[in-house]
Amino acid sequence: MGKIFNYSFIVEQENFLKTIKSLFVWAFTNGVTQAAIVVIVFHIAGTPQLTPNVRIFFMFVLFVLLDSVTRFRFNIILIYFIENTIAHLRLQIIDHVRRTDLTTYLRLKTEHIYISLTSDMNELSNICHTLAVLLRTSVSECILTSYLIFLSQEAFVITVIILILFFICFAAFSNHLQGVIQKIREAEIKFLETINDLIEGVKELRLNSHKSDAFFSKSVCLSASQLRKAHHQNNISFIFIYLLFYGTWICGVIMITLTLSLLEKSSIRVIQIIGLFLYIPVTTKIYNVIEFLHVHISIKRFNHLYNSLSQINYEQEQYDSNAHLQKFNHLHYENISFTYQSTDGQPFDIKTFSLIFQPDEITFITGGNGSGKSTLINLILGLYPSDSGHIYLDNQLINIRQQSMLFAPIFQDFHLFDRLYGLQKIDDQKLRDLLSQFHLDKHVQYIDGKFTTLKLSRGQQKRLALVSAIMLNSPIYVFDEWAADQDPYFRRYFYETLLPEFKADGKTVIAVTHDDRWFHVADRVLEMSYGRLSVK
Repeated sequence: MGKIFNYSFIVEQENFLKTIKSLFVWAFTNGVTQAAIVVIVFHIAGTPQLTPNVRIFFMFVLFVLLDSVTRFRFNIILIYFIENTIAHLRLQIIDHVRRTDLTTYLRLKTEHIYISLTSDMNELSNICHTLAVLLRTSVSECILTSYLIFLSQEAFVITVIILILFFICFAAFSNHLQGVIQKIREAEIKFLETINDLIEGVKELRLNSHKSDAFFSKSVCLSASQLRKAHHQNNISFIFIYLLFYGTWICGVIMITLTLSLLEKSSIRVIQIIGLFLYIPVTTKIYNVIEFLHVHISIKRFNHLYNSLSQINYEQEQYDSNAHLQKFNHLHYENISFTYQSTDGQPFDIKTFSLIFQPDEITFITGGNGSGKSTLINLILGLYPSDSGHIYLDNQLINIRQQSMLFAPIFQDFHLFDRLYGLQKIDDQKLRDLLSQFHLDKHVQYIDGKFTTLKLSRGQQKRLALVSAIMLNSPIYVFDEWAADQDPYFRRYFYETLLPEFKADGKTVIAVTHDDRWFHVADRVLEMSYGRLSVK
């Protein structure tokens, strides 16, 4: 079971208690200064004087300056704390994504990851201002509430009754509001999926106007409309809650005015009480509560993603990051099997197999579409954890992470990075020679630690990926249909020149291929058929 993620992530931060103490000190100080300013103003309003009171004036100026200084200091500490928390959470999710096993990752939607790293984190970032207002005003409101009791106990009782009635109504409405916020999330994910279809399928849409128009009207417009309706419903709900509270608050003002009039309070005292009642920024709590609902739901979604990505065997993650194996005698896969639940719900089995790979060896893997070649490759690489069996390197049992460090793969759906990650020192001359060898030197260079461009043809991108793999100098190369996108020259060059050179250099080569005219290059040819591996 994955780790349980909750609000305790904040407590785990460095210097948490020190930061919280600082925040409360500055919040309390600022709250006192704000309350003092209000009391001074109402005192002046309630005590008519013929001559200005210089002492009170200087006190007022002093408290205004203190309010500015304490508010600034409080906001700086809080913003720093919140932004550090957000950065920590983003890095935590990204770290889990890069370390989770492929089967777990494939069960997730990339849109969920995007939303959690952007929208949900923005919600948490926006709460920074809300927390600042809430903490600062809470202190001043407590002091002003005490002052309200001093002025009129009747007004205080009415205020408490109004607040209790409102929060009862809000509690009854909160479940509906959370449902509305959840609908926004679902609509955002659907809209992102639509945009992803647009980006990935732009060429197909450009070629067929009927298909493009249908996609725009039935997918883009529909998802955009659903997102608009979800936000509209959210705004209507917010307006309803705000008007409910605002109306209740106005009723309170009327009730206080009538009550104090009946009790024959002086007009100046009535003005003081009403002014204080209206000044206490309780209405801002509506914004605060609704924003906290948004943040609470964002954290619940983040929690779900965190738990999904936390299904990692951390014992298998322990390895020496500086270790880079160059030579081995044999890599033995013993009684390996695997069952994978496909997207259509049908399980796919890789039947039990045993394999031994050695240096100076070329192995070809062939088979029809859906035969399990890619799944087999992912098992060999350690991207899929096997259901049974063991893996031995030179007669020593190894884990998945140690296994994966042996390989330099180029997948059929490979991703090309613009930097040579994983290399502490780059041999610039070797890199230039490789770019020239693969006829890439006139299209791309490696300058300032990165390739100048990745906008190449598919065949050129695969050759650049091969350059990156060679630079890693791993003991085992894995190629999944590498020659499929190459012109006749580089296809022949790959089979008749490169592979023999890799073999002569002591490398192990595992290649998925359908080019049977070059099967003679391999030391052995393995065939996959419906998940079963056999020697061809």
